Amino acid sequence: MPAKRKSPYESSDSAHIVNAAKPFAAVIAGAVRKEIEDFRIAHLTDAQMAELDITIRNAIYTGVYAMLAATYDKNAQRYVESITQFNPENQAEAQFTPSFWAIVESASRR
Repeated sequence: MPAKRKSPYESSDSAHIVNAAKPFAAVIAGAVRKEIEDFRIAHLTDAQMAELDITIRNAIYTGVYAMLAATYDKNAQRYVESITQFNPENQAEAQFTPSFWAIVESASRR
C-alpha cells in the first residue's frame, strides 16, 4: 500500500471541500461495508477485508471530493469525467438497500 500523502488541497482554497467530503465518505464507506458483510464472510479473510476497506474508503473519499469540487477544480473535473467514461451504459441504476428500507419501515410502524 502506498504511503499516505498529504493532500495539496488541505491548505488551499479547497480545504473546506476536503473537510466536507470526509464525513460523507465515512458514512458511504460504512454503508458499503455493511452491505458487503455477508460476501466478506463467505469470500474474504479479515486481512483481505482490511485492505479492501482502505481501498473502498479512499475511492469514495476521492469521488465525493471530486464531485463537490468539479465546478472549479480542473483536476477534480477531469477525474469525474474519467470515471463517468469508465462506467458502462448498462450499469444498474442505484437504489436504496434492504437495510435502509428496514429502518424506514421500522420507523413508520412506531
